[in-house]
Amino acid sequence: MKTISDLQKKQGFSWVFIAGVLVVGVALGWWAYRFGPSPVHPAPPASPAASSPAPAVDSTRPSAPAASANTYRTAGYSELLAFLRNKLSGSGEDALAALAEIAKTRPDLAIALAQELGRTDAEKSLWVTGLVNNWALRDPKHAWDWLVQPNNKLANNPVVGAVMDAMAASNPEMLLGNIDVLLLTNDTSGSPFSARNSVYMGLQALVKNGNLALARAAVESWANDSVNLPIGTAAYEIVAMAMNQASPENTAAWLKSLPVSEDRNAAIGTFAVTWGESDPGGAMHWAESLQPQEGQSEAVGKIFVQWMQNDPGAAMNWLDNYIPRTAGSLQDDVLIGSMILFSPTTKRDPNEALALADSIANPETRQLYQQQIIQSWARTDPESAIKSVLTSKTIPEDQKQILNQLIQETYQQTISPSQSEQ
Repeated sequence: MKTISDLQKKQGFSWVFIAGVLVVGVALGWWAYRFGPSPVHPAPPASPAASSPAPAVDSTRPSAPAASANTYRTAGYSELLAFLRNKLSGSGEDALAALAEIAKTRPDLAIALAQELGRTDAEKSLWVTGLVNNWALRDPKHAWDWLVQPNNKLANNPVVGAVMDAMAASNPEMLLGNIDVLLLTNDTSGSPFSARNSVYMGLQALVKNGNLALARAAVESWANDSVNLPIGTAAYEIVAMAMNQASPENTAAWLKSLPVSEDRNAAIGTFAVTWGESDPGGAMHWAESLQPQEGQSEAVGKIFVQWMQNDPGAAMNWLDNYIPRTAGSLQDDVLIGSMILFSPTTKRDPNEALALADSIANPETRQLYQQQIIQSWARTDPESAIKSVLTSKTIPEDQKQILNQLIQETYQQTISPSQSEQ
């Protein structure tokens, strides 16, 4: 039979043994914790850079630390957003570099993060447009697919323009194919993907990237299409203005060679004004050669108004030569009326203004201008006004009586009350 002393000895031994095991276990645990592999965590924020944040995300920026590469490829939106916000608390350079790194494999996620991270609307727009531009440069098809997906709230004019600009540089034929699809929808909503907006931005991008020949060929194809595509006046004007830098005569011939349409005729008028800024005589000579259905009267009128403002004497000389060569038309009457009302020459010389008014073909319009000239003249020199009316060989007798009465009434209105009482 065991004694109490033997039992106490055994219990003492057991407690010593258990305590030893615990000590060994704690030691092994500490060794594993201290020297074993560390768990994967997002890289700590880099130290703030000295420079200020760049205005847009650029693929040429240095990549984020290599230790974070796996995080950029696999982490979820919330984790990346928290990680980037921590980086953004510094200078912003590291956050932008990280966005560019994410965009290499997950561009749509990078765009969503940029939209959330931007501190102002302007910054959001710059970061997003920078990312989509880089995406479209390296992968235009998938960038376009992302852009045109339904309910894409980021597909505004700057973003669409950035994608088109990149596509014009990386794959211009694909860009034109996409515009062809949009044209067939005949969308007139005014959205970035409407027919006219897409044509406008696409052609601007092509011209900007040195693809004028391709832009010109596209306009020619659209203009000659039997479907009568709604490309708008701007389609002709964008190409014409780019061509005009080399030779206005060649541009004029190109516009005239395209099928007659309201949009093309309007573009002819715009081009004529631009040409007239440097060479009004040459522009007017070309405009006169147009047929009525080609927008002749509109082009002549626009050039004349500008010419009259810049050099009224030369414009008057042209008009004096032009009126006898025409049979008289509503457009001619408009030109003459503009000269009467706005030319410094006619304002100084009422006789010259009356001579111009005699050239107006429409009798009612002619009488209206005669009355305006005489009424203005009567306020400063009623006697000369009466004499001019009475000696005129072109004003009918009944009209002379009306004008004389108008002179008397105008004169009475201009003199002071005290003079009229006397």
